Amino acid sequence: MAESDAQDTRRKVFISYSHKDDAWKDKLLPQLNALVQAGVGIEVWHDRRIDAGQTWYPAIEEAMADADVAVLLISADYLASDFCIKEEVPYLLKRQEQEGMLLIPVLIRKCLWKAHRWLADRQMLPGDGKCVALDFPGDLADGVFTDVAERVFDHFAALAAQPQTGATLPKAIHEVVAARVRATANAVD
Repeated sequence: MAESDAQDTRRKVFISYSHKDDAWKDKLLPQLNALVQAGVGIEVWHDRRIDAGQTWYPAIEEAMADADVAVLLISADYLASDFCIKEEVPYLLKRQEQEGMLLIPVLIRKCLWKAHRWLADRQMLPGDGKCVALDFPGDLADGVFTDVAERVFDHFAALAAQPQTGATLPKAIHEVVAARVRATANAVD
């Protein structure tokens, strides 16, 4: 199988963050990339992967559309970002509602997240209203980001254990239609 074909079968993780939280994204990446190295079959995407000369908006749209999981790094800068709040969040929430996409919000820095209705009723990591920067300084943040990677791993393991009805449905429909066409053709003969 070609490498591009193998990549198409990988589960995808989209990281939504403010560029002002780039350092926090960089602390999360090793935990998720450890899953890649373990052969879990995931691909991690963030906007720093956009190549020079590539049109960034369609690249982000495509990555969000392809993602199975979205990790949202929540901070005041994230909540103040027009792009994050007006473009990414509504799309990701719609995918969660309609397709069951897993959203993992992580409270990176203390902020007024409760003022945002879409966050107010969600469980965030690290939990209990704690934020990574204040409550898990330095290397302690690795524990929170390990929890994120563990949730991603558990989610994909649960998906792998489910019957693949969604994946086989189009083939099944094709087979039924083909059988009906053959039956109709035989009836005409």
